[in-house]
Amino acid sequence: MRNGFRGQVRPQQYANNFAVQVDMFRKAGAIPVDLTDPQAELVLMRGAEMGISPVIALNQIRVKEGKTIVAFELLRALVNRSGLLRFEERQDNAVGCSVRLMHINGRVEIAHFSVKQAKQFNLLEKESWQQDQSEMLYERAYLKAVRTLFPEISLGLVIQDEFIETPSLFKQAWNFLKNFIFPKAKKTSTKIIKASLSKQQSQKPSNTTNTGVARILAKQAVQAVQNKQDKQDKAIKAC
Repeated sequence: MRNGFRGQVRPQQYANNFAVQVDMFRKAGAIPVDLTDPQAELVLMRGAEMGISPVIALNQIRVKEGKTIVAFELLRALVNRSGLLRFEERQDNAVGCSVRLMHINGRVEIAHFSVKQAKQFNLLEKESWQQDQSEMLYERAYLKAVRTLFPEISLGLVIQDEFIETPSLFKQAWNFLKNFIFPKAKKTSTKIIKASLSKQQSQKPSNTTNTGVARILAKQAVQAVQNKQDKQDKAIKAC
């Protein structure tokens, strides 16, 4: 691994280079507010591995839960830049979208993604799908074709529409309480529930506190279930 100078770059030097870049971009206001410094360093590192400029990487790449999430435009640009794509053909109809790609070696890959498939994966409920369903169908069909025809480009990459974030412990505990302990809570407005969760999370100073709150809620939920079961057992014995 070399940085344009003589000699090999050591791992610590490699990491420090990105830390220096993050400091510079942070002062220049070029780093999105949703990225912490360590996250920005990781994004720059991933962008460097992909041959992407720092500014584009900061705006088009995110790393969450060990997955590299890229904007669809960036994935398409990587395919076009590779020089491996001979041509692309797209066909839209009422049931879905088909994409036909040809490799420079002559190999052809045809992929299709339908509205029926989108319904099966509950994609039509997403805001992006409601805004432009035809383009989202195209993205999914294109992605299927690329992963088969150009695995060396798509390896390890996930587009934004694919990524599903794992619920936090706090959300898992809340869902448990809502669905099993407090049946009446199911009738509560979804907007009120989301607003409450958002407020609680914004007040938590750290992940440690978040984990502690979630564990307390989960423990209370389990205890409530146990108490309910004990009352039922006592009622049965009384009969």
